[in-house]
Order: sequence, then C-alpha cells, then structure tokens
Amino acid sequence: MTDEKLKAMGCTTLEELLDREYRPKGTPERDRFERDAEAFIRAECMKEKYRKIKARLKNKKSASK
Repeated sequence: MTDEKLKAMGCTTLEELLDREYRPKGTPERDRFERDAEAFIRAECMKEKYRKIKARLKNKKSASK
C-alpha cells in the first residue's frame, strides 16, 4: 500500500513513525537505528543459514549410519 493510500485512510506511514521515534533520516539517532537494524537483520539471516546447514549435516550423518 502506498503512503498516499495510507494517509487517505488516516493511517500513519512507517516513515512518519520512524521520524517520530528515531528522528528524520540523516540525524545521528536515525543513522544509529538504521545501522543497528541492518546488523540485526544480517545476524538473523546468518542464524537461519546456520540452522539450515546444521540440519542438513545432521540429516547426512543420520543417513550414513
């Protein structure tokens, strides 16, 4: 859904919420939030990949017995 549609429905956009909570883009607070959010997302992706690899290795180990 576009920001225009959200506004027409009386909703607050994600950008407005982030501006209110973490200040507008380009401010130190917002930059820190975006950097931390990106690090969190990358860490979660790595954990998920690790879980999948671990499960695959476990399945191979079970199959070879």
